[in-house]
Amino acid sequence: ENLADHFYKYDLAISSAGISIYELCASNVPTLIVTGEAKEIETAKRFSDKGYALFVGTKSFFLKIKFYISLVLIILMPSWRKKYNITTKENFVYQSFHNILRFLK
Repeated sequence: ENLADHFYKYDLAISSAGISIYELCASNVPTLIVTGEAKEIETAKRFSDKGYALFVGTKSFFLKIKFYISLVLIILMPSWRKKYNITTKENFVYQSFHNILRFLK
């Protein structure tokens, strides 16, 4: 079986802007593009501008979103606070700043 046969089974794909994006578009699979490399951004924008796929952002953008969603979940959900051993507000603030600094490196 070739790759195109698999693509026809998909309702939606998430792909980088490499070779697979051409195959997905040729197979008429609705595709969201998340670039992992700076060199892919121009290709992603061109596919998006033509309406072949939708460029939704870079990998680093989604990692930042994941980080902030995790912080919100830790604040709002007692089970997450317990999971990460955050028992006091001061401990939470310290760990949050530590994680932000580690993330920004």
